[in-house]
Amino acid sequence: MRDAQRGITEPLYDLKAKNLAVHSGTIDDHPIGDSASPILVSMAIFKIVRVTSEQPAPPGS
Repeated sequence: MRDAQRGITEPLYDLKAKNLAVHSGTIDDHPIGDSASPILVSMAIFKIVRVTSEQPAPPGS
């Protein structure tokens, strides 16, 4: 539980030190289940990517 309560700042700095970054997004009404009436949920999506010198800095950074 303690790890879940930890702030996001420290892990982001750790990723930056390794030339990695996090991209995030959401999707609404994603169907879960194989039934004729699947449950529709909202999901957060996170992707860790390697930062290269060819990539421009994101806006606001």
